Amino acid sequence: MLKGIFYACAILLILTSGCGGKPEDRTGNQQKKTIDSNEATKVAEVTDNVSNIKKEVLSYIEVKTWIDDFRNFRMAIYNNDVPKLETYFDFPFDDKGNSILGLCSISDNDWAARNKQFNNPDLFYKADLAKYYKNIFDKNFTALLLKVKSDQLFSKQHLQTKIIKDNDGAYQLFVDYSEVENTLTLNFAISNNFKDENGEYVSEGEHNIIYHFKIINDKKLILVRVDMAG
Repeated sequence: MLKGIFYACAILLILTSGCGGKPEDRTGNQQKKTIDSNEATKVAEVTDNVSNIKKEVLSYIEVKTWIDDFRNFRMAIYNNDVPKLETYFDFPFDDKGNSILGLCSISDNDWAARNKQFNNPDLFYKADLAKYYKNIFDKNFTALLLKVKSDQLFSKQHLQTKIIKDNDGAYQLFVDYSEVENTLTLNFAISNNFKDENGEYVSEGEHNIIYHFKIINDKKLILVRVDMAG
């Protein structure tokens, strides 16, 4: 009898300790996988099929040079991390290119509201970033940004991604680092699929969105200007 009870307890112990395969917290939810800085960097450096990246929150790395901050910028966009993205702005942001609010596509009602809310509604505020950041850094920009190999950017100082396409058009990112001027420029080129009556492609609507970053103390990236051309 005692031997039977012993075997029953042993089987129960094996079953309760072996089920699942992943640790759970007190609420019963599976704990999130933590990604160390090296693994996070490898995921952020993916250069081929971006759609195959498993959507996990990536860890940020310690910033020793501006390349580290660039990697963290990419991770912040990938993570939809607005508080982290705020660190790349000086608020309120006075965009000398007068383009960032245009990217937001602010409605007439929202313009009326911001005219009441802000003394200077033409500046860009934290509340704007929280509301419109996906307009400013859209999915195609994000996909291309993840394709940029930061180590090559540091050594070559100029990179351009392969072209990606969707039903609306084609997209490419040109990245330039100036050691002399301490700047980083992201030039997001957008073409379209518009054709004329003869079936020929036309350039109407093709444009570039250019993000200008200042590198502070060879370490910190700050967005200083956004331009739209074309």
